[in-house]
Amino acid sequence: MNNKKHKFLFDIAWYFVGGIIPILVGFIRVPIFTRYFTASEYGIYGIILITYTILTLFLFSWLANCIWRFYNKYKNKNELPRLYSNLFLLFIAFSALFTIIAVGWSIGSNEEETKRLVLYVFLQLMVSNLNNYMLIVHRLEENSGLFNTVTMLRAILSFGLQYILTFRLGWRIEAIPSSMIIVEAIISLFLISKFLQTGKIKIGLISKTTLKELFEYAIPGIISNLGLYLLTSSDRYVIALFEEMDKVGIYNQVYNLCQISIMALVNIYLSVINPRFFKELESNFNATSRLTIIYIKPFLLILAPIVTYFSLFARPVATVLLGPEFRVGYPLIPWVSFAVFIYGLTLFFENRLKLNSKYKPVIIGFLICAAINIGINFFTIPKWGYFWAGISTFISYLILLIYLIYQDIRKNGLLLKLPANILPAFAFLILQSFIYTRYIESYSQDNFTLLTLLTATVFTITYFIIVVIFNIKDLRIFQHIQNQ
Repeated sequence: MNNKKHKFLFDIAWYFVGGIIPILVGFIRVPIFTRYFTASEYGIYGIILITYTILTLFLFSWLANCIWRFYNKYKNKNELPRLYSNLFLLFIAFSALFTIIAVGWSIGSNEEETKRLVLYVFLQLMVSNLNNYMLIVHRLEENSGLFNTVTMLRAILSFGLQYILTFRLGWRIEAIPSSMIIVEAIISLFLISKFLQTGKIKIGLISKTTLKELFEYAIPGIISNLGLYLLTSSDRYVIALFEEMDKVGIYNQVYNLCQISIMALVNIYLSVINPRFFKELESNFNATSRLTIIYIKPFLLILAPIVTYFSLFARPVATVLLGPEFRVGYPLIPWVSFAVFIYGLTLFFENRLKLNSKYKPVIIGFLICAAINIGINFFTIPKWGYFWAGISTFISYLILLIYLIYQDIRKNGLLLKLPANILPAFAFLILQSFIYTRYIESYSQDNFTLLTLLTATVFTITYFIIVVIFNIKDLRIFQHIQNQ
């Protein structure tokens, strides 16, 4: 038990360090480069990246989902080489198709900047997707040290290279994907060498049965991921349709700021619990209702105050972390932050439905909410501006969360009953929000003043005292389960 306890604490420490370093690098990167690149440049880059990402939903992202879904199954049967061989065939085939699309897009573009960006972003996504597949295996094997070392190196090295390319060599926005290509290529050589020590790929292991199993699982995932991406990214296209490209850049950078902070913390937490959570869902699904609640509670207690404070201090945060051209987007921060937080919650219920082969409600939920989001954006953005894209995203995610909870209860018999001792913490957050907006906010309008820092520190300390007083027993249960 002691070894397992130490392993749990070791994993927590690694995932925290591995997650916090990219966040800190992001907080350094954003104010530097949003003061140098224009909002229009970010808008063009964002549109290209989003378009490619939609393509990768059909070509690459579903392969990652298959690794999460089938790795333990094939490992338990000592058939991992079969899984690897079939996945490798699919990756090669779809990489060829992706190359044809990227080259065609680049040739057909009129602007030289767009031609270069199209090819650079293509190479960036190709190499990073390959690396992500190999990193998922290390996550599933609970190899937290290697996974988080790579995560930190990605962030630090790409930032360093981007800085050199931009300020030493005079590159413009293409410095972003170019720096990532170089770093991902180096990481890829290392991960491939590690994989070849234990993994095997054989042409003779490729089979129609395995490919069919992968496709049957993947098709619902592709559709739901398409719905998810339309939900998260279609607003950029609507903004581009009705506003100037600089507005796309402002919205995209504010959204990314929330991603590198809130979503990064969501991913740290999920990185800690997912290996065990997925094993339990795979082996003993009917007994996982209680486990789901145990995992959701710390998620709420840890993430809710961070999202609340990030939203309360949106204006000073934008002043410090965004360039002057982008700071006007600070009212978006609360809406996008809470939308990202809600999305983190939906992942618990989405994973439960998918791993119990209840794909249809997930697909329907994502497509309906994507349609709602697009509809609200087309109605509101032309009338009231691009800020409504953030509000629309929040509304759509909230509807999705309610829908997936309902379907999990209906299809899987989830017993969703959060303990009452979580309420004092949330009541305290509401009280803090009232105190700040009523008595403190007007004294710290534009800058991260000493008063703002002091308020954030006092709020954080007092909140976590309340959490410990009312929830220490449940947090110990969480640690005990992870130690098993």
